[in-house]
Amino acid sequence: MTPPSDPRWRWPHAEPGAVTWWRRALQWFGKDLIFRWILLPLTGGCSIYGAENLPRTGGAVLASNHVSFADPPWIGACVHRRVYAMAKRELFEAPIFGWIIHSVFAFPVDRSIADHVALRHGIDLVSRGELLLIFPEGGRSPDGEVQKGSIAPAMVAGRVGVPILPVAIVGTDRVLPRGAKFLHHHRTAIAFGEPMTVTPDAAGRLTRAVLDAATTDLMDRIRALRAFLLERLAEEKAPRARPS
Repeated sequence: MTPPSDPRWRWPHAEPGAVTWWRRALQWFGKDLIFRWILLPLTGGCSIYGAENLPRTGGAVLASNHVSFADPPWIGACVHRRVYAMAKRELFEAPIFGWIIHSVFAFPVDRSIADHVALRHGIDLVSRGELLLIFPEGGRSPDGEVQKGSIAPAMVAGRVGVPILPVAIVGTDRVLPRGAKFLHHHRTAIAFGEPMTVTPDAAGRLTRAVLDAATTDLMDRIRALRAFLLERLAEEKAPRARPS
């Protein structure tokens, strides 16, 4: 893979063997210990649905709605495999925070352009059997509703021939609202939907029409999963009738 010209875009995982022992240790410490076993319980807990849909091996694209900066670590903490994530380029410009997210398998995408370099890197990772998390809305939803999605998940999955798993997450916008510097207490929930495939046209091509149709289907599935989660959280909050 040709490295990007911008020196701030580092690609430590672009070659096999680049995931060193200390990166695995940092992943365990950050993802498994800090997030899964400490932060998630302390902030109210997280209900997980559809975990059986996650592939145990092989590449796949996880495509999720996006409501908070907490979404990537929350989703990553609920998946028992390494998860690479596309994150906006500006986050990597912070000296300490950028190093941390970079070390736990996030890589930058420039949202101001059609970022073919980031897309090629994502395709390369998935083709080597990794899980790739993409937020097709491109940024955080201003009102929590699922916005229009980009064709990036369909393009990556279609090029490699792997499934897309629609993902929905709710509650993280209350745990880490816009502008907040500290985490708040609020229960969250994540749902992993059934995998879907991107089928080329009769000529075997991934045309724009094919990608648009797959993206529409994907976003509809994410909306349905989000509605399911909101219903479940509402049921959890509803007072239970006392037995007579």
